Amino acid sequence: MSEKRRLRGAGPFHCSFPDCGKSFSRSDHLTRHKANHTSNKIKCDWLGCGKLFTRLDVKRKHESRHIKVNGENYTKPENILGTNGVSLKSHCKTSNTIGHKTPSTSSNENAIADGSEQRRPSKSMKSAEPASQRLPGPILVDFYTNEKDQANKVSVSTEANHNDLTQAPQFLQEEPFTRELNWEATDISSENKRSNSEFNLPPQSFQWLLSDPVNLSPPCGRFSNQPENGAFHVSYDDLLGPSTLTMLQEIFAVSPDFPSADDQTKMDEGLLLMMAKHIPALRGHPDFEAKKFEGFLEIYWLLYHSQYPILHRPSFCTHDAEVVLLLSMIMIGASFSKKTLVDDHLALIDPDGLAELIADPLRWLIFAHEQAKPPCKSWVIQSLIMLETFEITSTSRYLHERACIYNGAKVQLLRRSPILGGDPLKEIGADVSRSKKLWSTWIESESMKRVALMSFYIDSIHAIVYGHPLNLFANQIKLSLPCPDDLWEYSDVDRRSAPLSVAKSLLFGEALQKLLQKEEIEVGPFSGQILLAGLINLMLQIEQNVSQWSNFGWNNIQENWRGTISSALEFWRAELPSQDCCLTTSSVYSKAPDSSHSSLPSSLKLTDTRCSCPVYHAAHIYLKIAHYDYIVYAGAPKRMNVPILEEDYEVVVKRIGKWAKSPAGPLCAINSLILLCEILLSPEDSMQAASYIYEPNKDPFIYRPNIVISAILSLWAYAFYSFGPESLFKSASSKFKIFEDCTPAMEDGSTYLGRIRNEFKMLTGASFAQLKHMNTKDHSATIQKYYRAFPKLKKVNYLVGLLISLRNGYMKCKWEVGREYANLLNNCIERSLGSEIIFCRNMYEVNN
Repeated sequence: MSEKRRLRGAGPFHCSFPDCGKSFSRSDHLTRHKANHTSNKIKCDWLGCGKLFTRLDVKRKHESRHIKVNGENYTKPENILGTNGVSLKSHCKTSNTIGHKTPSTSSNENAIADGSEQRRPSKSMKSAEPASQRLPGPILVDFYTNEKDQANKVSVSTEANHNDLTQAPQFLQEEPFTRELNWEATDISSENKRSNSEFNLPPQSFQWLLSDPVNLSPPCGRFSNQPENGAFHVSYDDLLGPSTLTMLQEIFAVSPDFPSADDQTKMDEGLLLMMAKHIPALRGHPDFEAKKFEGFLEIYWLLYHSQYPILHRPSFCTHDAEVVLLLSMIMIGASFSKKTLVDDHLALIDPDGLAELIADPLRWLIFAHEQAKPPCKSWVIQSLIMLETFEITSTSRYLHERACIYNGAKVQLLRRSPILGGDPLKEIGADVSRSKKLWSTWIESESMKRVALMSFYIDSIHAIVYGHPLNLFANQIKLSLPCPDDLWEYSDVDRRSAPLSVAKSLLFGEALQKLLQKEEIEVGPFSGQILLAGLINLMLQIEQNVSQWSNFGWNNIQENWRGTISSALEFWRAELPSQDCCLTTSSVYSKAPDSSHSSLPSSLKLTDTRCSCPVYHAAHIYLKIAHYDYIVYAGAPKRMNVPILEEDYEVVVKRIGKWAKSPAGPLCAINSLILLCEILLSPEDSMQAASYIYEPNKDPFIYRPNIVISAILSLWAYAFYSFGPESLFKSASSKFKIFEDCTPAMEDGSTYLGRIRNEFKMLTGASFAQLKHMNTKDHSATIQKYYRAFPKLKKVNYLVGLLISLRNGYMKCKWEVGREYANLLNNCIERSLGSEIIFCRNMYEVNN
């Protein structure tokens, strides 16, 4: 049977290296070829060999020949120069290493792809070569927060002319973190001095995590059930074949017959009756009216869709949509109504109650639908994503925990569909006939890709802001990035160039590698958020595997992965519009039809100066302190329904002590202060100075309330451990009588933040406003200046006023977890006033 050869998009691809001139028909072949030009060769670890390779898989094949010739029990030399330029001691025989095993697709069976005998350094170990010859890559702080990491350490980068720092610092040879910080000697620069930085490869562990058992671009072509260059995600028998530029050109040659804008929100009595049939209790709710439901749909498009465009708005019509999907959208709109400037004519009575009324049975309605089975339609996952974000961030503790428990069901639906696996011969029912249905084919395919990527995003973000375990991993995402935002929104689209713009979409893994190697990429807000989640996911995977390796005896894993991730995060920020995480366009599609809508909240307007990329700051905070540690140290009596015992608290106190005495502590405090200033104060260069009262209940950025909590609790943990309470008004020995409604604070929140911000500027000459617009090199240099100036800051522990302001905001939350945070903040206030009571016993007493 003859097979028509597939077209491969926008080749040929030319090598840009001087005097090379080679070209390739596939972009992945060009990427592989470029490795030949880099100076970062991988050295064979076998005794007496020393051959150099540009590709890890070729090195592995080469080493397998050594095993075949010498036998599997051949022992490698004791002093092997690792790929990061550090002399490592190996005590493992080749037969016992996991570097020569084929990694499993299961996350629980992940194995080290290379450098399996590398261990974290012993106390006496020193660097084998000067810093100028080490593996390129930015270095901040390599701090292990896991208690089982016995060799907690700080890695520092060095200047070539600092001979005393070219070897491992003295404190690496001492008991971890028993010394006082040498603020002047510790270099936390994240810029590497090596040349040819454009060809720098990430550490071996990153290549392994992104590669999976099969490479991103296997030699035999792409996987049969995976997309090529951003096209289709299903198997077709159509003669054109899937994933071809030809089919894309045919699709975009057809003028789409999209419904009018009014059809995206139009409701009538017929739709209301269908909804009431699904949820009979709706009939008795005071907001069960067509006009109000239309308002809720407008709010959905205005607030949720502008940040997370998982629905194709131009083709959406309420009368064609599944009723369960409409209910999900109305639930989100009702919940978000308090975040908008809702028109008075809607006369809403209880929108939050309506949202909860829909949410309670919604999950069972989704799973009961005949299409909620593999391979499912995109609307099923879209509905589950909306429900999960509502349950996690907007409602009761019961629904919050229900979302965590049933998140796995959504992931399994994706894994059992062609989009992330499943049977590649199954279809999702899309029609590829040569008609205007070609548009619906592409829309369904792109929708499935977007919900898969959004699920990956949610999974990664929940892991750092709630401490939830990962269910999706970066190496499982073999998808291209979403198509350009203008095309998805069908705004000023040139249909002639559209097919090529879709075909040129980078694979997620390739784009992530470019970030790690500091290569420029141009993506829209939604794709940018997905890539940020990818960096976070890599960070979590490495951390998880370090812990697993420690459990199995590989205790000396030495690789500065935290510095590499931190540098990639900085490069991600530098790729934002104007290098500014406070621009609304950095995270919100700005050309949406209602970007000037009268109901748009001020924090989503283009003129707003507050941080719109809080997840970026959350990643920096998590790099330096575990979520568990600052929650427990603040006094949480239990976590995930597991009580915190006094001995558990004492273990956390020890970890907090090590953290606070390492560079990770002040660096975390600096990152937290920057975020809090960006949210609660106007920039220093503003025409008019202003401070904001933070109201999480009205914040349209879904995860910003959680990240503000991460910032204030990590800052409080550092300040309280390092400097003690702000005052002793509530200590057992205090003679002051404090009235019940009076909380004495040395300064209010805005005064505290303004003072700290001004002190940083006076001490370093660099303001926070300037920091937002710096490139990665200048940004890292400025953070280092802040770090050196940090010991000179005055009264860092004067946090009571700021804690009171935030507590009052979280107390007003409809969200029960938000009110739990308010109780925990109040506990921090009490302790900052001298109270000796550690645990917040009433943290979870938040019932209305």
